[in-house]
Amino acid sequence: MCLGDIVRLDQVRGARAVGRHRGRRVDISLVTLDIPVTAGDWVIAHCGFALERLDPADAEAALTLRAGRAGEPSPAGATIAPGSTTHPPSSTPDRREQP
Repeated sequence: MCLGDIVRLDQVRGARAVGRHRGRRVDISLVTLDIPVTAGDWVIAHCGFALERLDPADAEAALTLRAGRAGEPSPAGATIAPGSTTHPPSSTPDRREQP
């Protein structure tokens, strides 16, 4: 399953946009969206294509969840409340072949 990147758009020009993800500049194609977007909007992007526009509250919630630990800032600047629950590390065994 692909989670995609949560990107805030800085510039929109026709069917192309420029945004930032984890401090790096990303170029995104908007041809896959069926709704208009503008600078300041949030999108889920994968492999250079915008898959979905997010409202700001959903984007913040997703970034907070992905930050993963209470009390640490998310990439968008939100802080996860101390004492909030997070998922424990996966208990799935490592299935890589051993030499």
